[in-house]
Amino acid sequence: VIKNRNAEAEVMTTKLASFLRTSFDTDPKAPITLADELATIEAYLDIEGVRFGERLQVEVDCAPGLLRAQVPSFILQPLVENAVKYAVAPSRLGATIRIAVREVGPDLEIAVADTGRGGAAAPANGTGVGLSNTRTRLAALYGAAGRLETVPDVEGFTATLRMPLNLPTPNPGAA
Repeated sequence: VIKNRNAEAEVMTTKLASFLRTSFDTDPKAPITLADELATIEAYLDIEGVRFGERLQVEVDCAPGLLRAQVPSFILQPLVENAVKYAVAPSRLGATIRIAVREVGPDLEIAVADTGRGGAAAPANGTGVGLSNTRTRLAALYGAAGRLETVPDVEGFTATLRMPLNLPTPNPGAA
């Protein structure tokens, strides 16, 4: 608004309102489907997309069968926020954020990676509040079966969540 980018400000305000509605409608203690979690992340990245334009690229790789997996709500938010903060924001060229979901034996694995080329600048040892809180949540919910591993490298930074895969049986009577 200060820079007279009123059209962008209006778009961002609308997207922010949508994101906040989703945030308020979600019980942070109740599990949600991965599809809903990814939709929340998409709403957040839409807001950041207005801010960063073409500097922010997003790729999501998830088999359709995993979209009904149950995950803790907002479990991806701090990981995606870190990718925006440490990879996209400081780079003139921007970065790509990749979210890859896969089934690994009895577990669900979700990796959030960026091409920020500045992985060393991110809190690799988990001293960041978002990473610490995510680790604490996973431990509280799943014990040793819930983990967050982080890996900085020359290509950027990857944070990988691992938790037991919970795929509820579809209800054939539901519409």
